[in-house]
Amino acid sequence: MTEKARRETGREARSERPAAAPAGDAVLVTDPAGRIVSCDGTLERMLGVSVEALVGRGLRELLPPRPGPQPPGHYVSETRGADGRPLTLAVSLHACSSEPRMQLAIVRDAGAQEYQAAELLRLATAVEQTGDAVLITDSRGFVEYVNPSFEQITGYGRDEVLGLGAGFLKSGRHDRAFYDSLWRTIESGEVFRATFANRKKDGEIFFEEKTISPIRDREGRITHYVSTAKDVTRRVQAEERLALLANYDGLTGLPNRNLLMDRLAQAIARTQRRRGHLAVLYLDVDRFKTVNDSLGHASGDALLKEVAHRLRQCIREEDTLARLGGDDFVILLETLRRPEHSVRILEKIYEAFRQPLAIEGRALHVSPSIGVSLHPRDGADAQALLMQADIAMYCAKESGKNCYRFYQPRMARRVQDLFHLETDLRQALERKEFWLAYQPQIDLATGRMTGAEALLRWARPDQVPLPPAQFIPVLEDTRLIDPVGRWIVQTACEGWQAVRHAAAAPPTLALNFSSRQFQDPYLANFLEQTLDRLGLPASLLEIEITEGTLMESTPSTVHNLDAIADLGIGIAVDDFGTGYSALSYLKRFKVNRIKIDRSFVWDAPHDADAAALVKAILSLARSLGIDVVAEGVETEAQLDFLRAHGCTTVQGYLTGRPDSFEALVRRLREDASPAPQRLQ
Repeated sequence: MTEKARRETGREARSERPAAAPAGDAVLVTDPAGRIVSCDGTLERMLGVSVEALVGRGLRELLPPRPGPQPPGHYVSETRGADGRPLTLAVSLHACSSEPRMQLAIVRDAGAQEYQAAELLRLATAVEQTGDAVLITDSRGFVEYVNPSFEQITGYGRDEVLGLGAGFLKSGRHDRAFYDSLWRTIESGEVFRATFANRKKDGEIFFEEKTISPIRDREGRITHYVSTAKDVTRRVQAEERLALLANYDGLTGLPNRNLLMDRLAQAIARTQRRRGHLAVLYLDVDRFKTVNDSLGHASGDALLKEVAHRLRQCIREEDTLARLGGDDFVILLETLRRPEHSVRILEKIYEAFRQPLAIEGRALHVSPSIGVSLHPRDGADAQALLMQADIAMYCAKESGKNCYRFYQPRMARRVQDLFHLETDLRQALERKEFWLAYQPQIDLATGRMTGAEALLRWARPDQVPLPPAQFIPVLEDTRLIDPVGRWIVQTACEGWQAVRHAAAAPPTLALNFSSRQFQDPYLANFLEQTLDRLGLPASLLEIEITEGTLMESTPSTVHNLDAIADLGIGIAVDDFGTGYSALSYLKRFKVNRIKIDRSFVWDAPHDADAAALVKAILSLARSLGIDVVAEGVETEAQLDFLRAHGCTTVQGYLTGRPDSFEALVRRLREDASPAPQRLQ
């Protein structure tokens, strides 16, 4: 056979390649003597020998059988490849139907097959043993495979999920847009990555960091999707806790300053687009420090939680309630049609706080002082609006508390003045700028002084005295009242030593005490030590407290009042009739005297209601055996009315203005003359 005929015959025979022969197999044709007639390029690539050099060589010479028994029509040959690495080749021999004298040889890289099988085994083992959850679906999203980690993490068994749509893990925390984005991404052949909030079989929410990748066949068609996921629940929960701490108040669960400022900035932007209005309400709980100091921090915390609860009931769903710290709360009112609509919310808040708060078995009366700033009237900056509302709140407190004030530009100046006032007050005691004035209490029957009230006065250097109403609240708010109060007690009691020698029947010394001072657990001890040091009888001392202090009935207040009464010091209720007037407290705390508020005394001669109230107080006091002092007596008409209805003691400008200690002593000496003057 000529060379040309041999090649033609080889091509014809090679065209009979068995369908079972993979594309990577080499196909050869041998003649009856076993010489290679033709071959394809695959064997050339396997051995690194050109086709021309292969043709004419004996097959068994080129690829000798491995020693040992071989199955008929098949054998294994071991040689080296083009890259020098050992090759294990499987050779199978087939008859040619087109040319019976020829044989068709299929040469397969058995080592590559073993390697690929090993690789597949390693891959399958890795997928089965990895700690990440692996899920494979078909192109429609129906589950075809899950690994053991998937079963462990989700609680679903493999048999439970095969054939299900992959959405069986959905928790409801992702919206439709999320899943639309997912499918758009993977159907376009791209990889989708996200943190999923899914639901386990037992209903527990868990978080997984998931990657979903498309799998393509040889033609590039997407046939499957593989999802690999890592359980990141602990990390996400830690991040959520950190975010919670960064943006929410740990006690009340309300947004904190950080989140409030973010929401306020966004609200301002929305309001500007809509050309609407918003309001910032800065709220401070009146007397919170007193409750916190007297009942303890646990009660203070419980009070703040209850305040937060009540405030939530007063606002709309779209509004924001935040706690800035301490007893400071802020309410953001958005979407106001008109600025004055905020008044409705304010009135609702004050209505809610008219009822006492039940705190650990006690009924506590607290009230809010609220400052209000408005956008766009007061500015377009979140920080500025909050500061202006804060300023307005301070002005509300200065106005008597339990009220609200809208911000006005002049308020900023007032708050600055208050700051300077506080600074000066902190130095006033050291600079000896305080002094005491004494106002006599006069017996109507004899005209003699039976008592005197010590009143605190203060003036900055080279300035006129400041009204007490302007600086005493600042002393209380800053707790400077504690050292100043002790100075008052020591100074007045030391002076009363001289009073004892100026009068045969020394008058009673009346000292005012705030509710803040009664939170000092050593108040009664301090009074006792002062009296003992000076040798001053306790019967000459009387403390004056307001009805509010009496009604607080905190452990510290109760302890001090009982201890003071046991010492023999008198207890007087100041401004009686302006507060709660709970009669049981008069006996509970051994009250010796009540002082009728000046507002009732002023109106009594010409106002029927005021007259009836004064007469009722006098009648009540007589029935309880309690003395009465009428304050603020400035006219003869008032004096006549009081005398006519049985009042025995008065105090006011008509009978004696507050004066120096020296003037007080002079008057006592005058009273000691043989013929005292009866008030006419």
